[in-house]
Amino acid sequence: MPNVDIDTFRILLDRLLDLMEALDGFGWTQGKHEAALVEAQGAQWVKGGGGNHLQSLIEYRNRIVRLEGGVKGVVETIRVANPAASQRLKDILSANLFNRTNAIKAAIDQTETTVRSLRQTDPNRFVGVKFFEGGAGTNVGRTVSSLPSEQLKTMAIRSQLRQGVEPTLLPRTQPAAERTISLIRQMPVSAEDVRRNISQMVAGFLAAVRVWMSQMLSQASAAARLAMIGIEEALVGFGSRLTTPVILIGKPWGEPIQS
Repeated sequence: MPNVDIDTFRILLDRLLDLMEALDGFGWTQGKHEAALVEAQGAQWVKGGGGNHLQSLIEYRNRIVRLEGGVKGVVETIRVANPAASQRLKDILSANLFNRTNAIKAAIDQTETTVRSLRQTDPNRFVGVKFFEGGAGTNVGRTVSSLPSEQLKTMAIRSQLRQGVEPTLLPRTQPAAERTISLIRQMPVSAEDVRRNISQMVAGFLAAVRVWMSQMLSQASAAARLAMIGIEEALVGFGSRLTTPVILIGKPWGEPIQS
């Protein structure tokens, strides 16, 4: 590829893998969002666990923003040398990577807004209610049944609610309740959900990158060809470490839970 330094491709690969590694984790799961919401309403956790889930989400969002910035910085470097190649790569990233990270950030933004509202309007709604972090008994883990919204359907939690408090994640009076629930239910629940969705992302991104490479390889030097092929191989290698094969399957960001 004309005028693009080979080291730039290596840096791009490192930045992409750093971002994908961050997404291949549990910093943005549905359970973390729901935990932040019940904490804002005074809930506690059995055995005193839990911590500040909103702060955890905010820190995760900041990490994603920082890693995105690293990728975008390399794309800008490529733009200076080859504007056409940079624009195509920017389009690929927007359609196959940043669209996903934007959804994660939007959900965290909405949860943060709702939490801050709840702290003002309903800080005592769940006072005295102790949720099981990760679910109760044999349900311990990142599963649908471990979600606070699902625990609220059980007698163990309902029996702790004060009179007049509905067994719902958010009060009906919360103006952003519907939007908040809609966004967080797009987030994954289990480790399998996370891995499946990262597999989807890598598959879509890799397919688009291959088209980009086929268009650009004819213009590239031998060294640049090797560098771009190295990016492809590393992405395939990253995908192979996931529990789900790198193919397009399932619904994006986990299966939504039915109300």
